[in-house]
Amino acid sequence: MAKIKLGRALRISFSKSTVKFHLKLGTFLHFYCLIALSPRINTMGLLNRVKGDEYNRYMLFMDFDDAMIKIIRDDVLFAQRQYEAGTAVILQSGETDSNIAGDVYGNFHVIFPQKFSFEEVNEIIGTACCDEGFKTISSHFNWRSHCLRIYPKYSENGKMIQDRPKLYAVMYAETRRETNTAMYDFLRKYYGVPEWTGRYAPNLDTLTILSVIKYNTTMGWNFAVMERLKSLGAKIKMQVRGVF
Repeated sequence: MAKIKLGRALRISFSKSTVKFHLKLGTFLHFYCLIALSPRINTMGLLNRVKGDEYNRYMLFMDFDDAMIKIIRDDVLFAQRQYEAGTAVILQSGETDSNIAGDVYGNFHVIFPQKFSFEEVNEIIGTACCDEGFKTISSHFNWRSHCLRIYPKYSENGKMIQDRPKLYAVMYAETRRETNTAMYDFLRKYYGVPEWTGRYAPNLDTLTILSVIKYNTTMGWNFAVMERLKSLGAKIKMQVRGVF
């Protein structure tokens, strides 16, 4: 989430779907304002809760918006070293760009198909530079799970706004954790992730079903503004025609 600080009184932070204003007047008087896009776009995603697991374990999902890839790799390495998280698959979920220093940044998803407790997942995500909304969604989402998109975004008139995520990189690491077979097979077949062999070969469970849901998401500020301008232009054009 990008942040703008205007002196000591006003702070503005924004992501692809929200804008937050924080006005500080003195020590005890604060005003907050949140502007969010309405989630009107239908898509489909995967839940990280392992379906059928007797211990109610979860896979580790991460969602990064407008983040540099080297920061994402650092977060993945931290999870691999500190929590023995295992191999991670990085997916590109939007367009990428480079800053003046040549650093690549953009929107990315990270999937660890290994199994964790719910407490471990929240602890790891809490230390990462993930999207702030993604960090807290599990406490509000009725499935009590994190969700990552696997399907394109389409507007209400059927126009594709954003393609489905695609494979960006695989970061291999050894682990003694059990790996969910359903997710491992999905990553290989849907995204073309190579088979893990040798010392990275997964310790697979016997579970073969993933939780896939249809849900509403936002279209992003750029698209929303353009759609609004087009709609306004069409109305003005109709009014002009009505005059003549």
